[in-house]
Amino acid sequence: MDIKRLIELARKGDEQAKSELFTYYRQHLRNWVQQSDAALQSKFDASDVVQETCFHAASNLGRFRGDSQAEFEAWLRRILMSRQVSLMRDYRYTKKRDVRKEKRIATSDDSSVRGQSVLAIDSSSPSKIVAQTERKGILREAIEDLPDDYREVIIRHGIHGESMSEVARSTGLTESNAWKLWARALLALRKSLKNV
Repeated sequence: MDIKRLIELARKGDEQAKSELFTYYRQHLRNWVQQSDAALQSKFDASDVVQETCFHAASNLGRFRGDSQAEFEAWLRRILMSRQVSLMRDYRYTKKRDVRKEKRIATSDDSSVRGQSVLAIDSSSPSKIVAQTERKGILREAIEDLPDDYREVIIRHGIHGESMSEVARSTGLTESNAWKLWARALLALRKSLKNV
């Protein structure tokens, strides 16, 4: 399948090419969603996020300015991350449970016993747990408030542990520029956290 050709045809309005293109990327998007924050995964069905991302990307295909498959994938990932952040904000502001404060407990056939043993082993005091949760929430909000390109490099390299060459490849940057973006993103994050 010639993805570059499909992108060209889809940008020109070929509906069949657009359909084939997003059908091809649907599983990639699902995989990217599954690599994201576990707290998000517990609140939103991956297929909903994928469908919303595909719809947004298809509706805005004329805004895509790249030429390569790597640039298209980076563009799709940015849209996906934006959709996830948007869903997280929508969920948070509907006064439902705060997804930032939730912790996943490993499940097994006897999840209640296992959950109790996990809780019993934790020697942290309640005040330490609350303080740690608050710090994580502040950090998560600071990351969410960063510009898209800064947020993406922080999440991909700093949180998901991708190498800078992987980050560069997926964002369409050179590795040198990806490192520079990383440095600027860290500075912006530090500045944001100093104001807290």
